[in-house]
Amino acid sequence: PVRVAESGPGGAAPAPPGGEPQRAGGKKTYLPREKRSMRGKAKKKRDAEKAGGPPEEPDDNPMVAGGPGEDFDAEIEKSVDDPDDAWGDTVTWLEQEMSTMRIATDYPDILSKCVEVLRKWRASFPKSVWVRVIKSGRIAKELNECAPVIDRVVRHVEETVGEPKDPNERVNVVDLCSGFGYLGMFLSELLDPNKVKMIVLLDKQWPMHGDEPKPHQINWDHVYGVTSRNEETNETKTTDASSSATSVTDDGSPTTAWVPSWPIPLRTRKMDIKQAGQLRQMETHVFQKFSGPFCILAVHLCGTLSVKAVEMFNAHDTASMLCLKPCCLPEWNHTYTHDNWVFPRREREGEKGLKSESSDEKEKALRAEVAETAGDGTLNLPLAHRIPTAEVCAPGKWKNNKWIGPPRAHLRRKFELWTDHLCRAVDVSAEEKSLESIKIQEDGGHQNAFVFAERRFFATTPQPPRGRYGGGEDPHDTVSELESKRRRAADRKRDKANGERSKRLEEERAKKKESESDARAE
Repeated sequence: PVRVAESGPGGAAPAPPGGEPQRAGGKKTYLPREKRSMRGKAKKKRDAEKAGGPPEEPDDNPMVAGGPGEDFDAEIEKSVDDPDDAWGDTVTWLEQEMSTMRIATDYPDILSKCVEVLRKWRASFPKSVWVRVIKSGRIAKELNECAPVIDRVVRHVEETVGEPKDPNERVNVVDLCSGFGYLGMFLSELLDPNKVKMIVLLDKQWPMHGDEPKPHQINWDHVYGVTSRNEETNETKTTDASSSATSVTDDGSPTTAWVPSWPIPLRTRKMDIKQAGQLRQMETHVFQKFSGPFCILAVHLCGTLSVKAVEMFNAHDTASMLCLKPCCLPEWNHTYTHDNWVFPRREREGEKGLKSESSDEKEKALRAEVAETAGDGTLNLPLAHRIPTAEVCAPGKWKNNKWIGPPRAHLRRKFELWTDHLCRAVDVSAEEKSLESIKIQEDGGHQNAFVFAERRFFATTPQPPRGRYGGGEDPHDTVSELESKRRRAADRKRDKANGERSKRLEEERAKKKESESDARAE
């Protein structure tokens, strides 16, 4: 963001460290360090070319997909004479980057198809859109971590669902917390439009329908298209992969419009799935509005968002598939408000009276933990699965991309419990779900767990809403206000004692170090 400081009667406001102010309409505007650095490099290149000499080569290593630099945005594109020369063959660069990742060894077919998709985008996207897509090389990381989900969704659509007789009953894909929408973009190119009807990108950072994206929101030009000013003509030109048309605007203002041609339509929806009211809106405008099965994709869901994803799958018989990859543990503050997260389960036909000598030992073991054995040797099915908050919540959080809390390696066991609980909470039989460890993090991370669930039998027409989606009450075990205050006070007291102990130990270490230094000096 641009930092603006008003100039007062006593003189101009001081510039931030390392920045030089630029006047703009009576105000002093400070550009971020990255933009100042890249603008300076672009200016040096132009000056060198005007002088007849070769441009200076940058010293820094490539940090952005396709070329050197610290950052890249539309300002850079405007400041260089030929962006293609500045950034080279970005697709080849991305392919080389991904050749060292797990996707190259575990999912080579997906990688080769996605590289062809990238070449298609590079040839058809406007430079402003393409630069935003490949900015900072994040697309390589996203594709590597989404490859297991892409593989499962493609196989589910091809082998389990197939092509319906009624086109209205094609699959609907819902990408929870989609962010920029990379997963949905690749699926639009890889899935069969005869079997998939649409892909919904759901995130609270999307703009409202009909609004222009604000600086803090996700720009959706890559989804719906882009319009920019053309200073040379008075025509509006709309192009896509198959056709183009031109027309003059009503006021004669020169514009150029680009509309993407997605094989499977992409739709964005601004939604916070933690809010019960917005869940009811989603029920009305998504699950009750469209026929056909739903594939619920939930990649990199932080904290309790994973709980919401499981609840969404359990509450809808039209949900044929769930792909869940939890990202991080819930925060410790949830232990002050809840004892357990409760997932009610429904009794399905054919499950009543499951014999204890069933060959499905895994299913029997899971149910036996919370079920009582009847006198006839059958297992009574559990009414619900409960996740104790104290077992899975972590006393730490991410802040400015830095982990504040205990060493993350100490949380490995908690994360294993968390993912195991989430898998058990999915309301399908053991044969229809799995918890798999797929190593996609190469830098020592332990978040490599995926929860997959596929219903053998699912509905294709909207069903009556259930649970929170139908206005039902919160099923979770909550804590009274008095107990919540008591727990907070106990934790504050413990943290204070730990802080004093740490300070005392640090002083003792400092004294010991000083005495050893004096002894060596003597």
